[in-house]
Amino acid sequence: MVYNEKINSIGGMAFVGKILEKIGFCKNSEQGTPRHPHVLKSIIGLFTQGRTHFEEMDIVWEDSFFKESLDLTYVPAKETTRLYLEHMILEQAVIDAAIETSTIRLLQSARLTPMPDGPVSDCGKKIPGLLVSSKSIASAAIYNFLHSVPFTG
Repeated sequence: MVYNEKINSIGGMAFVGKILEKIGFCKNSEQGTPRHPHVLKSIIGLFTQGRTHFEEMDIVWEDSFFKESLDLTYVPAKETTRLYLEHMILEQAVIDAAIETSTIRLLQSARLTPMPDGPVSDCGKKIPGLLVSSKSIASAAIYNFLHSVPFTG
């Protein structure tokens, strides 16, 4: 039996979209605003899904959740993405400044609560001799971010 279903993990995409919204990605950087922020957002969306080539834009081109999560009017086709990327080489300094500004905004807006005293497992229980895992640190960061962003959905 052959299946032609697509399986998508959507939690990460929604989370990244909220982060980009909160930090005002590609808005008001010191050196200006890139001319094609939708292309940059689309590429970030591909990275979020573990995809590393702009040619994979065809996979998400008609994905309404991808588009809505990243607040895009449309998702460019792979051929259009390639053309945009070629034109964006000329504004590399503006793009770098926009990414740097967004990164600074993200770091400044992060409010992390201290980890509990002593080693803990990923489920929050103290276990003697267990080191704090990177999963629990990441979980704490995500938890704190989500609780600092008002839900609008």
